[in-house]
Amino acid sequence: MLLFAAMDAPGLTPAAGPAGEARGDAVAAMARIRGGVGGEAALWWWSGRVYARRPGEIARLLLGVTGIGWSRIAGQADGSWQFAMSECGFFADAASGEFVESWVNPYTGKRLAPPASRLKLGYRIRPDGVIEPPFPGMSFDGCIGPLTQLGDTVWVGERLMANIPPPKPGAPRMGPAGNAVEFSSFSARRADVWNRALVFCPAAMQHQAAWPLYDWLEMAGEAGDILTHIVGSKVASAAELPAPLAARIERQFPGLTTSPGF
Repeated sequence: MLLFAAMDAPGLTPAAGPAGEARGDAVAAMARIRGGVGGEAALWWWSGRVYARRPGEIARLLLGVTGIGWSRIAGQADGSWQFAMSECGFFADAASGEFVESWVNPYTGKRLAPPASRLKLGYRIRPDGVIEPPFPGMSFDGCIGPLTQLGDTVWVGERLMANIPPPKPGAPRMGPAGNAVEFSSFSARRADVWNRALVFCPAAMQHQAAWPLYDWLEMAGEAGDILTHIVGSKVASAAELPAPLAARIERQFPGLTTSPGF
């Protein structure tokens, strides 16, 4: 397979120390950690919290968030990699973890209905780890790496920075207009990352992001941003998902727990 061919290519070696290796190593490791070991899609379950921050104020906890995401990173004949993602998420009470249907915005006092999210995204990763803009004309900077080994754990980062323009009439919406920053770190045991005998590579992730205030908060014209902190785990199948989450997904996005629908 292309993934294994890339791992065997000259100059690509497993992480041998804490300094981090070439980005070619990072992308090959990321493909196996974040996706399936043979280039197929892998299922992730994640959970975290959402905060808001206005100028001159400390951040304020708003809600919990949970969901799933499919990820696939497939090697291409020219040495690049093609990434595909399909995910959904739901807002929840930050204390109880129960799904939220109605919620009061503490900044405005308005009662709102936090919406479920459904996102599909794809982009090309160059052989050196640079991520090409997922949408033409977007001010964007992204990369995979570095690859770092801490003890027996391999970490690979992903950085995404974008200036999201206001949507054009009839065009799909990419998110709130403004500057967005996302940092994700994916980790697995070094022995698992480079073990070709495994059909499943257990892995975990951490994700932090800063986005403009969500439109649905109905705070148009106010300065501020949204901060998210999420952790997640790769799962071997939908059977490992919490029953309430699996049921909610099946109700709103039928079939997504078993197929990514790329």
